[in-house]
Amino acid sequence: MINDPKSVQFIAWTELGTSFVISNVGEFSRSILGSHFKHNNFSSFVWQLNMYGFHKINRTPRAQRTSTDAQTWEFSHSKFPRGHQDLLDKIKRKALEPDPSIKHRVELPGEVSVLSTISLYPSSLCHDRLAFSPS
Repeated sequence: MINDPKSVQFIAWTELGTSFVISNVGEFSRSILGSHFKHNNFSSFVWQLNMYGFHKINRTPRAQRTSTDAQTWEFSHSKFPRGHQDLLDKIKRKALEPDPSIKHRVELPGEVSVLSTISLYPSSLCHDRLAFSPS
């Protein structure tokens, strides 16, 4: 997406190539996100970046942050510098931290088939309120 010439007016590398900047967030969401993702929701895009370890760099003072169309967002990741596609496979999705309020429980024999069925689905489809004993 960053190297796509159609995106250059909305997303680009910084001069040092250690981060990228998204400008005109509203238009970026409407024009670019939908062609790369199943949605055009900027908040969901930022959430995904966070899940993969990207960090937002705040360069705009809070008082100057206006409408989404005028906002500029910058993100960085130590394994995502410009020109280093060899590092992309080192970027991993963060594991969801277990809810400390949920105690691990003992699996009862009748639950084995249910847990086996649930484990066939990606973790993103499981509800985080469910408590499963570790395998």
